[in-house]
Amino acid sequence: GGPSSAGGGFAGSEGCFSPSGGPTSPLDSLYHKMLSSPSRKLSPSEVRRASEERQARAEKARQAMAEEKLARLAQANQSRQTVKSMMEEKAGAMAARVDSKIARSAELRQAHLAERVQKAVEETKKVAEVAFINQMLEKDKKLALQEKLEEGETRRRQALEALQQRGKGAAAAVEEAQERRKMLEAERREQLFDRQRRKMAAQVKLEE
Repeated sequence: GGPSSAGGGFAGSEGCFSPSGGPTSPLDSLYHKMLSSPSRKLSPSEVRRASEERQARAEKARQAMAEEKLARLAQANQSRQTVKSMMEEKAGAMAARVDSKIARSAELRQAHLAERVQKAVEETKKVAEVAFINQMLEKDKKLALQEKLEEGETRRRQALEALQQRGKGAAAAVEEAQERRKMLEAERREQLFDRQRRKMAAQVKLEE
């Protein structure tokens, strides 16, 4: 047969179906005709066209598979990026919470330390005030005791001076009494001597 019969064969194959039940391609129809008519000879153009169609279908299938693979890879990569982003976000939020807790803990420690320092300062002030008050009280006691000692010493000195004055007065009185006794004794001896002298003078006159 010539090219016209071959062309009619392709045209009549448009309604053929593959064994799986789907519509057949021109290449399948060609193979079907070759199988159904073993004695038919294909022209070089038909063989070339059939080969080109087969290569085109194979290339299209490869491209479809490659695109599907790329789509799956892109989807997987997107999923990984999404998961990574979510994990990074969670990690950042957790780090922020940890930093906040650390800062809060540091603030609380600082506040507690400041409170303890203030309390220690107040206690030190109280201790200093108590020590100062005790020191002043002790000083007052010492001053009061010193004043009492000085007053006692003054009274003792005054009493001693009074005793000394009284002693001086008594000694002067004794001395004065002694002087008076001496004077009286001298007068008495003088009178006695005078009486003896007059008596002797009278006796001498009598003897004459």
